[in-house]
Amino acid sequence: MDKTTKMKDEVVFSFENATARVSVVKGGALTSLHLAGREVIGDFSEEIPYELSYASAVLFPFANRIVDGRYTFDNRELYLKKNSVNQSDAIHGLLYDKTFYVESLVTGTANTRLVLRYEQHTKLSGFPFVFEVRLTYTLFSDRLALAVEVVNTDEVSFPFSIGWHPYFTSDNRALSILEIDADKEVVHDDNMVPIAIAENSLPKRILISEQRFDHCFVMNAPEVKYTTPSHTLEVSSSYPNSYFQVYTPEKSNNIAIEPVTAPANSFNNHIGLQTLAPDEVFHIQWQIRVKDE
Repeated sequence: MDKTTKMKDEVVFSFENATARVSVVKGGALTSLHLAGREVIGDFSEEIPYELSYASAVLFPFANRIVDGRYTFDNRELYLKKNSVNQSDAIHGLLYDKTFYVESLVTGTANTRLVLRYEQHTKLSGFPFVFEVRLTYTLFSDRLALAVEVVNTDEVSFPFSIGWHPYFTSDNRALSILEIDADKEVVHDDNMVPIAIAENSLPKRILISEQRFDHCFVMNAPEVKYTTPSHTLEVSSSYPNSYFQVYTPEKSNNIAIEPVTAPANSFNNHIGLQTLAPDEVFHIQWQIRVKDE
């Protein structure tokens, strides 16, 4: 029997042998996920607090970082709140600590669907625009889809990029394999600021071993495969011109595989940057699928 549970801070829902947990007070972040009876995303907040990991946060209106929190748009110089560890940059957008409300939660014959909504009515000094965001989680037995809808409810256009920051667990990360179809990657300086786009020097199939990653790949196809000792994951995006950021934290057996529409500092370098006009709606969908090998 499929069950759904609404609590003050989170929603737990299931379909067949799949279960998901979403925090409504952490920007609608997906805090745990089991697909086909296997743990895919686990809560590792005791190792790395959410305030440092931003695990499974939806990254809007910008992915990754904006250097010094500063950018210019429509001839105005704007300053975002700096929230990186050393307080030098603005990172991971503005939704990660927002409270979403549950619009609907329905289990049908094919899946369970959770719809969350957030409305930004206050014009912040660093992002003086209003907007709405709807997150639709659709859970199947072997996959989860997250559809995001952003509506510009303002009277003026605003700049944006968007992404997702899920971390995936493994029985043994060192024995796990990444498969990435990317001929190019973003080159960063020592502060993880993009400085160039160059040929990807890594093979398409990569054994993680003891390697550490903080790489942004320019994808040929918007999909990454991650094979652990117990299962294979496919992480995909509906956005054709996608980038994927891959990051391995030191203190965890997890790996972040992040579909994003732009690399870091997009408000300044304009790589992948988009503009949303008044009343315009932007749609994107990401999917996690698990299968036995």
